[in-house]
Amino acid sequence: MRVTGRCNSNHGLENHGLYNLNAAYWNLPTPELYEQAILRHEGSLSHMGPLVVRTGHHTGRSANDKFVVEEDGSKEHIWWGDVNRPIPPEKFASLHHRLASYLQMKEVYVQDCFVGADRSYRMPIRIITEYAWHSLFARNLFIRPDPDDRDDHVPEFTVIDAPRFHAIPSLDQTRSETFIIINFAKRLVLIGAGRPPDALLGQHWGGRKDGPLLRIERYRQDHPFRGCHPHPHRRRRARLVR
Repeated sequence: MRVTGRCNSNHGLENHGLYNLNAAYWNLPTPELYEQAILRHEGSLSHMGPLVVRTGHHTGRSANDKFVVEEDGSKEHIWWGDVNRPIPPEKFASLHHRLASYLQMKEVYVQDCFVGADRSYRMPIRIITEYAWHSLFARNLFIRPDPDDRDDHVPEFTVIDAPRFHAIPSLDQTRSETFIIINFAKRLVLIGAGRPPDALLGQHWGGRKDGPLLRIERYRQDHPFRGCHPHPHRRRRARLVR
């Protein structure tokens, strides 16, 4: 696998079930992600420099395609319903395996970031994306570590975002080909956008990465894991994961 960028973390992509990748672009800065997005025809520059992309059939939230894995460690703390739909662990495992197979011999973009500004309580995360502009979105959305922080960056949660990969509803128990699934036991979020993008209209909505991580942070405030305790003034109602 060809590695480009600054990868100072010893926690490699194999820890997320990803093998035989063609290339991994680690923590690329904004100018390089601009170049990658343009070279890959993911978007174009508009007047004064903003990157313009087309999101395809999803232009915003896909609330009905969100799921939480129903596993023993967290199921008693989830407010199940229309917002938090359960999905069996074996269905998540099957999707994860197929998504990892789909990414073999492809290029991925990795950003190691944090959720939360307080260094005592922030959550280290990793965003793995299929598109350069999705990596740029994550880089702008989340808190970037200082250069010295990346040496010990072990993500508490990881997001794998593959817009061209789609679920099979009859097999995976999803509502559609689109899915956003949180697995608290595996510390992993899987995102697939469904239909393949139109050859001319381009890509998929990139804003699905913040919602699951905000829900995870809310859960984390009430049900700390890995020895991390929430700030006393930021506790939320138990069982509420929206």
